[in-house]
Amino acid sequence: MNPRSRSLLAALLALVVPLAGAAQSPRALRLADALDEAERSNADAVLASLHDDSARAERRIAAALPNPTLAAVPGLPSQY
Repeated sequence: MNPRSRSLLAALLALVVPLAGAAQSPRALRLADALDEAERSNADAVLASLHDDSARAERRIAAALPNPTLAAVPGLPSQY
């Protein structure tokens, strides 16, 4: 290995080693944080939440009063 490539390798290692050590440092994880992360990353929980929102919206639509309509048929006498 020539001196130039050796110094380049040393420079790369000097940059990468501190980053790898920082990425592996343990961080305190609270139960609430763990549960929040699990809910966000669980596809079944996200899908269930979307179905719940959809069901609530459908219930609101079903309970709403329909818009009034006016129908006119030619040749049919009007009823007072």
